[in-house]
Amino acid sequence: MDQYEACELFSLYAFQKNEPEEAYLQLTNQIINYANGLPLALKIIGSDLRKKSLSQWESALEKYKKIPNKDILKILKMSYKGLDPSEKDIFLDIAFFFIGKNKDYVVNILEACHFFPNYGIPKLIDKCLITIDGCGNLSMHNLLQQMGEKIVQRESPQALGKRTRLRDYADACTVLTGNTGPNKIRGLMLYPPEPVTLKLHAQAFKRMENIKFLIVNNVYIDGCLEYLPNNLVLLDWPYCSVSLPSNFRPQQLVVFNMSHSNIRIHKLFKPVLPFENLKRINLSGCESIQKLPKLWAPNLEILNLSHCTNLVEIHEPARFLDKLKIWYLTNCKKLRALPRRLKFKCLVDFHLQHCESIQELPELCAPNLEILYLSDCTNLVKVHESIGLLDKLEDLHLGDCGKLQTLPRRLPLKSLQSFDLSGCTSLENFPDIDSVTKCLRCLYMRGSGTSLERNFLDSIYKFQNVNVLSLSTNLPRPSCNSFDGCLGYLFLQLTELNLFGENVTELDFLEFDYFPALTRLHL
Repeated sequence: MDQYEACELFSLYAFQKNEPEEAYLQLTNQIINYANGLPLALKIIGSDLRKKSLSQWESALEKYKKIPNKDILKILKMSYKGLDPSEKDIFLDIAFFFIGKNKDYVVNILEACHFFPNYGIPKLIDKCLITIDGCGNLSMHNLLQQMGEKIVQRESPQALGKRTRLRDYADACTVLTGNTGPNKIRGLMLYPPEPVTLKLHAQAFKRMENIKFLIVNNVYIDGCLEYLPNNLVLLDWPYCSVSLPSNFRPQQLVVFNMSHSNIRIHKLFKPVLPFENLKRINLSGCESIQKLPKLWAPNLEILNLSHCTNLVEIHEPARFLDKLKIWYLTNCKKLRALPRRLKFKCLVDFHLQHCESIQELPELCAPNLEILYLSDCTNLVKVHESIGLLDKLEDLHLGDCGKLQTLPRRLPLKSLQSFDLSGCTSLENFPDIDSVTKCLRCLYMRGSGTSLERNFLDSIYKFQNVNVLSLSTNLPRPSCNSFDGCLGYLFLQLTELNLFGENVTELDFLEFDYFPALTRLHL
């Protein structure tokens, strides 16, 4: 980076503009020369000196001059030293365990540790110690991550158990398999690059009284566990090969991920035990789960039970899951019993696709529901009329529900944007949705049966805002009396038309005047 580029970058962080203030020009040039044009150092130092006085700049520059400019880690550490204790903990936790994780996910976990992340994370961003990408995920420069590792290593160069965090697999194994006595570890990651088998003592975690984060992956445990710490905030252990201890009561949990594990859920989540902090449960692929017990988790937001292929029944959960937003039951092939009434005031996203044994969708009271997937529920016969009251529903997917016979006669879904009835061969009548539905953009009717498609075609030209349309039959030639106020155009916004099947025999309706926006035609 040349002198001009370095000055511009430094000024953006120190002065929040492209050039330095005149009074600071000489000091700015000295700092740029000292940083030798290294962008990360310019960002860190600039952020650290922002809104500081000239005397503070001069003092800081004297400190920098005592550090060889090749030793960038020492420069970075000066910014770290300006943090308060909880901010330092947030920085180190991110460096060790949460790079690449969503900010909201991390905030939920760190709030339970009383670190005030909603204040601390913006401060780390302001000091350029971490960044957030366009998807809301946390990231950190490799040099800053190395600095975090060095800081923790210096806590105890020799005794691993006296460090607060471990993520090196060899170090974690040493602590777990050695008789090191009580330790200070508050976060441990056991994640080798290749799958390994590890023999652990049944009481291996007994000495970890302070641990809050336990992350295990790619490890097959040879033996059993008789103890896990109850004060865990994060338990991330997919493909766990051992059963949880019978005395494990982790009521401080925020995130519980034991997907594809042999877990006895009814012993862990007992109705008398509240899990006040719990935000996320991921038990996808847990074939041992046959019945979902009552979950007393009033702050739970995400529940993933997809691919629990032996799940048969779900208890009435509503009063214990008031804040549930996302619920996955995808591919629960044996699930046949849903509660007679599903009441979720915060539910936004509900996935039931490939639930082959469900015959009826019960009453659904979810005023904030936006996405409902019921596709490939091959034995679904009836959908409760309450579905027509979901004012915020945007996506309704019923594709390949071949036995579906009944939908409410009217579906006044004013927010509906995507509607999929592909493959609904037993459904004869297309519901009345056109009177209030102004937002519909995607309509899929491919392979839905002659009767349904013919019924739909009677009012097809009322859907003038549709962008994507899929059918398995001929479209009638547009005519001016097909809808009110004809100006010579009908599908003004249609960009994609999909016509499939042997019933498509004519294309003379494809006149430019009627489809002015069409760019893709699939036959």
